[in-house]
Amino acid sequence: MKLEPVKQIAGLYLVADVYDSACLDQFITEDHSSLPHKSLPMQETWLRRNYKHFPSSSAWQQLQHSVDYSEVNHVLGYYKYSAMDTAYWIDLPGFSTGMHQDNQQVKASLQVYLDTGSELGTQFIDQNNRVFTVPYQKNTGYLMINLGQVHGFPGPAHTFRHSTYTLLKPKS
Repeated sequence: MKLEPVKQIAGLYLVADVYDSACLDQFITEDHSSLPHKSLPMQETWLRRNYKHFPSSSAWQQLQHSVDYSEVNHVLGYYKYSAMDTAYWIDLPGFSTGMHQDNQQVKASLQVYLDTGSELGTQFIDQNNRVFTVPYQKNTGYLMINLGQVHGFPGPAHTFRHSTYTLLKPKS
């Protein structure tokens, strides 16, 4: 995994090459349409499908095991993080979120886009109220150490957004 700090927004990093590309290609070709999904608390009205459970034949487990968090821990120095919970998100056409801050229970998060599309990246607002958009490209995304950054996806999306979202927790 490659990380690059976003200079204008503290605690935000662009990430690339997060997943093993062969595992990612295998996962995104699978048919997930019949799998059970649910809404997240406080997101019940969002046009988002949240998947966490996959059949044993899925490449999901291999995909998750292909992430190397050592680069995250190397870049962040004295903080050490591990994955706590990862979900596969499909945001449907019409999806949008308002600009918001994550609650303090979210210590750090990693969102990785699984395909490529224009104007589908998450937006962040810097201290001068300028918008910074994370490029929506396959196997890239962002790592956010929660410092109260304002972010969201005002959309609406005109197509599907496919991503994984991982909550990270500091190791004790």
